[in-house]
Amino acid sequence: MVQTIQITFHDTELSVDYEYDPGEPMVMYYPDGTGHPGSAPSVEIHDIFAGETGIYNVFDGRLIGDLEERILETCE
Repeated sequence: MVQTIQITFHDTELSVDYEYDPGEPMVMYYPDGTGHPGSAPSVEIHDIFAGETGIYNVFDGRLIGDLEERILETCE
């Protein structure tokens, strides 16, 4: 489900549309002997706005990653 957050990032107020995945816990062993390593929580950004202007295409991979980490901190 896409959610929206208002966040200050590099001194700029942004509105970010994103999806949050809470991850899955590790299961050492299921009854059949298999297991599951689990997965960490994650955020996937869909769009970024400064005011009403879409600016997602201005962000490079590093900035997207930094912004995803900041949003993930608010979700946990």
